[in-house]
Amino acid sequence: MSETTRAEIHAFLERIARAILAQGPATPEAMADALNRQGLTTRRGRSWSAATVAKFLTSPGAARALRAAAEAQATSPSGRTPSITN
Repeated sequence: MSETTRAEIHAFLERIARAILAQGPATPEAMADALNRQGLTTRRGRSWSAATVAKFLTSPGAARALRAAAEAQATSPSGRTPSITN
């Protein structure tokens, strides 16, 4: 895997993790709805479903991205996750 591809995957994971954290505690269905409303798609360009959110949340890459996004949120001056733009 090339570094560009790794960087793209990392950026994708961080973008989705920030969007999920901004949503707050929610069901996979609610998370999927929020991601779809924001126009964020899966890496394959598909819309999110509860099943794809659940699968994403259990992946090792997502776990790392969620930790990093949570740490960034905790250290931001407002304590809030910045809004996600695509």
